[in-house]
Amino acid sequence: MRRPGWLAPVMLLAAGLAGACSEDYEGGVACPVLCPEQNVVVFDTTFDPVAFDTTVTDFPPHGTQTELFLAYRADSLDVRPVVRFDSLPIYFNSGGTDTVIQYVDSAYVRFRVNRSASLVTAPVTIEVFDVDTVVGDSATAANDTSTARERELFRPDRLIGSITLDTAAIKDSIRIPIDSAPLLAKILNQQRLRLGFRVVSSELVQLRLIAYEGGDPPVLRFLPHPDTAFNEVTVASRSAVPRSQFTIAADLSDYVHVLRFPPMPDGSHLTVGGLPGNRPFIRFNIPSRIIDSSNVLRATLILTQFPVKSVSDTSKLTVFPLLVTAGKQVTDVARSAFLTNPPGIGFDSLQFTPRDSGRKEIEIVNALRGWSVPIARESQRALVLRAGPEGVDPRFVSFFSSRAAAPLRPQLRVSYSPVRTFGIP
Repeated sequence: MRRPGWLAPVMLLAAGLAGACSEDYEGGVACPVLCPEQNVVVFDTTFDPVAFDTTVTDFPPHGTQTELFLAYRADSLDVRPVVRFDSLPIYFNSGGTDTVIQYVDSAYVRFRVNRSASLVTAPVTIEVFDVDTVVGDSATAANDTSTARERELFRPDRLIGSITLDTAAIKDSIRIPIDSAPLLAKILNQQRLRLGFRVVSSELVQLRLIAYEGGDPPVLRFLPHPDTAFNEVTVASRSAVPRSQFTIAADLSDYVHVLRFPPMPDGSHLTVGGLPGNRPFIRFNIPSRIIDSSNVLRATLILTQFPVKSVSDTSKLTVFPLLVTAGKQVTDVARSAFLTNPPGIGFDSLQFTPRDSGRKEIEIVNALRGWSVPIARESQRALVLRAGPEGVDPRFVSFFSSRAAAPLRPQLRVSYSPVRTFGIP
């Protein structure tokens, strides 16, 4: 049976924790020669631990999000999802036989809404655009999903539907009507339908819509006959390209474009969160006397927060420290930042307010204990910080990196006790 990719690092953390906790610091008087009284010496040290640090962006990877983020604020935020219906039906069941579709009425797209995590404080207008790029199959689909290309297609002559909803009308699902004539034309001509969605409101609006990867994807529905006795036709979202890469094609059933977002701090900072999601990656250089020859009692990563102005910048953002599970042979930093243990395992989550500043502490003793066990010798000694959740929250927090002035750089404070061996003198 194949073990999950995160199981090894979890075992590594557990082994380090159990090993550290099994040391007996109590002196014994029953055998004074073999087990003399132990005088435990604890050392405290603070040092610059960073061998390398950077911010890695584009999380979650394009098209792999479990929720589609539809958001708007007039001065700073514009996020628009795209849903593909590349396989439109040309027949419907008319009672035991298949009949060619020559009529379309009451067409709409239904989204499942994560209402409790969405923010709507004023009426919203959702607009639907035909954003088909008319680009054929490609090996990478890069041009087919280009933000620069598709953003130009959100224009009046491509508007094919809209609806205005009061706050009370947005519940656990929403239906967005689209014009029947353009849909019928695409069905008759056996063309694909690709829809882009834009929301506008007088206030900040953030809608979290369940995506294909979330298990309840958006669907297209319409009546195929004037007689309403016939059932609606339901069309699932699907991308037909790239045909040679089925996994990528599935990911591209729906995805998100970030068209406007507050400016991010420059590369001298470590930023977590934002749109698309960012993860600080920190690789550690820890002295051998601590990691290989001691019991680590406590380890605290100290970061200096840099205040930022953003959307909802006075509300706290949850951050998860994650252990990098990639081996030393993985040299791609972006891939290393993706290969981590699941959130909530080995480390406590923390909360930071984007506008705050000053020194912040993150307890990472389990990381050092895990790195000290033999099975960890080929693992990277690295951590990432991840916002929870990623890709559906505009908030972000920043910290000074190892390239900042000395007093602002990351530091590691460690309390440790050298391992002692006992025997006959």
